[in-house]
Order: sequence, then C-alpha cells, then structure tokens
Amino acid sequence: MQLAVLAIPWRWRGHCAFKYLSHPIAKMNVPRNDRSKGNIGLFISAIVLLLSGGVALVMGSNDVAVRSLAMLAIVISVYCVRLSNISTRSDSANTIIQQTRSKLPTRPSRSIWIVSIMLLPLLGLSFVWLYSDAAHGYHQIWPVYFFTGTAIACTLCWSYLVARLLGAR
Repeated sequence: MQLAVLAIPWRWRGHCAFKYLSHPIAKMNVPRNDRSKGNIGLFISAIVLLLSGGVALVMGSNDVAVRSLAMLAIVISVYCVRLSNISTRSDSANTIIQQTRSKLPTRPSRSIWIVSIMLLPLLGLSFVWLYSDAAHGYHQIWPVYFFTGTAIACTLCWSYLVARLLGAR
C-alpha cells in the first residue's frame, strides 16, 4: 500500500494555506494504463474464449463432449469478463441510474395486469389451434407461428409483471 500526499485548502480556518495530509490510497501514483493492463488482458482472453467456445459449439454440433466443453468455455468467459471490471460505471452513471430507478413506479400498472390477463385466452386459443393442426397432420404453418408469437408475448409480459411485483419489496 502506498501513501499519497493530497493538498487540501483550509479556507475556513482563516488562511489560504494548503494543509498537507497523508492518506493511504492504493495505487494512487500508478497511471491508469499500467493499472488496467491485467484487466484488459483478462478481458481480451475472455473474448477469445467466448469466440472459440462459440465456434466449437457450431462446429461440434453432433458431439456431446464438444458441445459441453464449448458451453463451459462460454460460461468461463462470462466469468472472466465480470472479473476484468472493464465495464464498470462511473459514479455519475450510478447516480443517474439510481435517480431513474427512484422515479419508476413500484407496483405494476393496471394496464399490464389487463394485458397479462387478456393473454391467457389468447394463449389457450393458439394452443387449441396448434393442437387441431397437429391432429390433422401439420398442413399449415401459421398455427406454429401464432403459438410461438403468443408464447413470446406471454413470456415478456409475465416476466415484466413478476419483476415489478418482486422488485417492489
């Protein structure tokens, strides 16, 4: 740990002299580029690991062991990106995020409740339409698209609703 000397004006004591105080601040005198070389190296190795895992996942699509190793490489690369701290936000960005979070309503609005309830019969209708098409041999593709779109809409709406309900606590 290094000791850094900071100059702080003491105007409230009646004079304009600088008072020198010693504060233990780690890595204060080390330039930003030297301090983050290890983090940038870790970030670059994580990106390389992510790309190689993605290529292995695509190329080895028929081999279970290759797919498992590729998924493991992708998970490790995500962990390395988090360790690298390259994408940390500044204090002003954190302040802005906290201010916008405080402005958000804590409970879901009435409209999201209405939409989520109206999606239930729509999901049931799309399931019945898909089931009847399957019973007749899958001659149309639209029931599959309709069911998929309805399932995606339900997933988005209901996950937003659950996030709002659990986030309000």
